[in-house]
Amino acid sequence: MMKRLMKSAPAARVLFAASVCLGLAGGILIILEAVWIARITDRAFLGGEGLGELLPALFVLLGWIGLRVLVHIASEWVSTDMAARIKEDLRVRMVRKLVELGPQAVKKERSGELLSTLYEGVEQLETFLARYIPQVALSTLIPIAVLCATLRMDLRSTLILAVTMPLLIFFMIIIGMTTKAKTAKQYKLLGHLSGHFHDVVRGLPTLRIFNRSREQIRIIARIGEEHRKATMGTLRLAFMSAFVMELFATLCTAVVAVFLGLRLIEGRIDFYNAYCVLLLAPEYYGPVRALGTQFHTGMNGRIAAERIFDLLDMEPPGWTERADGRKAEPAVAGGGYRIELAELGFRYPRIAKSEDLDLDEEEQENGQAARDKPHADDAAGDQTELPAALAEISLSVEAGQSVAVIGHTGAGKSTLLELLQGFLRPTEGTIRVNGTDMAELSMDWWRSKLAVVAQQTHLFQGTVLDNIRLGCPGASREEVLAAASKARADEFIDRLPQGYDTPIGEAVRLSGGQMQRLSIARALLRDAPVLLLDEPTAQLDAQNEALVQEAWTELVRGRTVIMAAHRLDTVRHADWLVVLEHGRIAEAGRPEELLARSGSVYARMVRAQSGEGTQEVRALTAAEADVGQGPASAAAAGGGEAS
Repeated sequence: MMKRLMKSAPAARVLFAASVCLGLAGGILIILEAVWIARITDRAFLGGEGLGELLPALFVLLGWIGLRVLVHIASEWVSTDMAARIKEDLRVRMVRKLVELGPQAVKKERSGELLSTLYEGVEQLETFLARYIPQVALSTLIPIAVLCATLRMDLRSTLILAVTMPLLIFFMIIIGMTTKAKTAKQYKLLGHLSGHFHDVVRGLPTLRIFNRSREQIRIIARIGEEHRKATMGTLRLAFMSAFVMELFATLCTAVVAVFLGLRLIEGRIDFYNAYCVLLLAPEYYGPVRALGTQFHTGMNGRIAAERIFDLLDMEPPGWTERADGRKAEPAVAGGGYRIELAELGFRYPRIAKSEDLDLDEEEQENGQAARDKPHADDAAGDQTELPAALAEISLSVEAGQSVAVIGHTGAGKSTLLELLQGFLRPTEGTIRVNGTDMAELSMDWWRSKLAVVAQQTHLFQGTVLDNIRLGCPGASREEVLAAASKARADEFIDRLPQGYDTPIGEAVRLSGGQMQRLSIARALLRDAPVLLLDEPTAQLDAQNEALVQEAWTELVRGRTVIMAAHRLDTVRHADWLVVLEHGRIAEAGRPEELLARSGSVYARMVRAQSGEGTQEVRALTAAEADVGQGPASAAAAGGGEAS
């Protein structure tokens, strides 16, 4: 764990070594202080020296104390700086990892828990790195230095110190084994609470509509109470362990003092050595006692680090950028690209069940059953497979061709578009761009050739102009205004308080259709050679949909367009039409050809959307619900390749 943390910031290794060295220097200064105090006391009380004679020694002692303060300040600064560097690097790496994982992987994680890990989890590392880890090293080095100092003064006291320290360490190990399970549960409950609270805040309008907000408040209160109990249980154990360690260290120091006193009375040891050993005995146990007081916060940091590295170790479900990634040459002078799908198939992996946080009393004591439970579920779940989202998809999209993919909800349209963006890796078959396998492509290059309009539009903090310019950061204001005009977004932007300079936020709320038109303006501004459109006009009215489609006439010319849609009016001008049913190609052809076939799926869908064919609508609904049926007929699947 510590090795990985140090690898995350190479400069932190130097800072960590400096922190330990400064801490050891502080320990040596403690020994020098004790020696000097014992010497001054011996000279004053047994030697009979006055203040004038002792004044130089007192100034030297004051110098040791001042130097120790400076070393302590430097050690604190170095440790804090080390922790800050590692935290900064981990946050950047986590954000990069989330970008690399893509939307599909992030969907498996609750947003609130991700935010909790990204902020609170990383913050927990500060005490772990700046206090706990350096203290672990000092808990070994300073006692050794004290033993070396006491060895030349009194062998018997040195043996007592050497024998009692392993008992104290053994006690700490037992505490650590008990505390780890409790701390892990506490941290998991905190993430669960953050995630649920985030979900409630985002869904508050829906909860109010259905009058379910009070129930969610009770759930949050219950989770909060569980977290409070877990936190107090962990703190109770930490306080008890700190008390016992303080008591044990004090008793050991008392034993050393008793033996020294008896031997001093008998005259078997001189006052200087006895007093010096007595001063060093508390400092011998001091680092371990300090480690015990920081053990709880250190364990919190360790659990947080494990969660962070679990996230960093996640395998991306899609293609990632590779150093030797290739760039496919355009198929035509206008910049179009030919896309081939050969026997393409994809199956979503089974999602493991989340860990149950409602533990019984025995599980709360050791946490073992809670850790074993998900593994048992995994073993049972591995016996079953999810149905294929896509299977045997063979399709050729020529450069400059416009292809529409239609089908009922769950047919696999959005999955197909995510495969084309590289966010998912095919489980079967290949995707080729101008003859180059997507596995060999540079993803940064390929995605720079794509413009995407998704079903859900996300607007970032900033002005309307900034949000449109996201499609092309270097675009001029005139180019942004032209793209917004083509997307018919200028009609509502001009009515905003500050026009294109209006900040997007709580004060300015846009409708779904307005947000969708901003997304279309982004894609128009990007002017990429390949367009991927996922329900691009789903939230537009018929009039604006017609206007936007007119604006696309020039944009799609010479470019490759793949569009997924429910509304059939959107796809009537496509060059080629592909109908998906249960992840397979049911039929493919030109829209007018498919419409001319009375028994085609496309013809039935058109009649259903126009209000005709009630019996056919019922049949289609029943067929869609029956996902357990086999693939489409061989005759339908045979038309799956565009010419």
